[in-house]
Amino acid sequence: MSGYWVFARKLKVICLLLSIMLAMLLINGCGQKNRSNVPPADAKNAEEMPASQKRQLVLSSERSQVSIYFATEDERFLVPVTVSINPTQEVAKVAVEKLLAGPSCQFVVRTIPEETKLKDIFLTNTETVYVDLTDDFLDLDSKESTLLALDSLVFTLTELPEISKVQIYVEGKQISDIHGVDVSRPLTREKGVNYRPGKKSSEEQVTVFYGEPNGALLVPVTLDIQTSGDFLDRASAAFDLLVSGPPKDSGLINPVWPGTKILGIDYNETEKTLIIDFSKEVAGYGGGTAAERLITNSVLYTAFALMGADVAKVQFLIEGQRIDYLPEGTEINSPLPKPDKINVN
Repeated sequence: MSGYWVFARKLKVICLLLSIMLAMLLINGCGQKNRSNVPPADAKNAEEMPASQKRQLVLSSERSQVSIYFATEDERFLVPVTVSINPTQEVAKVAVEKLLAGPSCQFVVRTIPEETKLKDIFLTNTETVYVDLTDDFLDLDSKESTLLALDSLVFTLTELPEISKVQIYVEGKQISDIHGVDVSRPLTREKGVNYRPGKKSSEEQVTVFYGEPNGALLVPVTLDIQTSGDFLDRASAAFDLLVSGPPKDSGLINPVWPGTKILGIDYNETEKTLIIDFSKEVAGYGGGTAAERLITNSVLYTAFALMGADVAKVQFLIEGQRIDYLPEGTEINSPLPKPDKINVN
């Protein structure tokens, strides 16, 4: 019997030790950031790249503003914001620094953990820009927040010439994934900003600009369309989506007055002008400079986002007629060019 109690006591001690070891492993695991333990097989760290392969992205002329993609307050959509900067040719570096600093305007929030810093940014001989961040970037808390952060970086940088892909490094090292999101390869815009798939899959998409919940900023949403691919068909589909309002449960608002219809769309190839004929309800808001600016800019940005033709200007018609002014004084009797700023910070 004494042998049995000795064995039982030893077994109890072993179980206790195993429990302690398991608890320590769990604590250590929880304390680590969400980095991949296994880098890609062909991973190349930043310090391993010969200096001859790296080059700084310097534009041929200085810029004094950049488009930075922050997020709506509910963190469901990206929002492009025009930010003024000191004139510089190192626009890519400044753009990332502005993104990391976070917004200074209302109704948008940061997408990247607050303590994250830019360690380096450079190009190689391809159209891929390499962005090396501190490991604070790994403080992202979910797959959804990771996708939002990565998209904000990609869309901010691919606004610039020469850049079509973005490769993320953390502390000079290439990693495989963050919260299950593959970051081992260069990232691109793919289908478009804030893509929301339709009920039927499609190879054709358009980007439509709706209002964020406060009605102060425009939010681009990329949507599937079913068309033949003809430019005017694409334009008609885009503006039908605009006047019918944003996707249900998106939390976005329709910048165009309810009941507005598209009576016709045409394109003047010589003048590079898209002509859009609205029903009279488009001016039904009656007044308010903010409402008028939101309507006008939603039409302009939706038009200039269309692919398949070189649109330089947009002509508003109401019930088939040119009119001089909208209710708050916006002049629309001649074609309007693309605004040089969106959601100005």
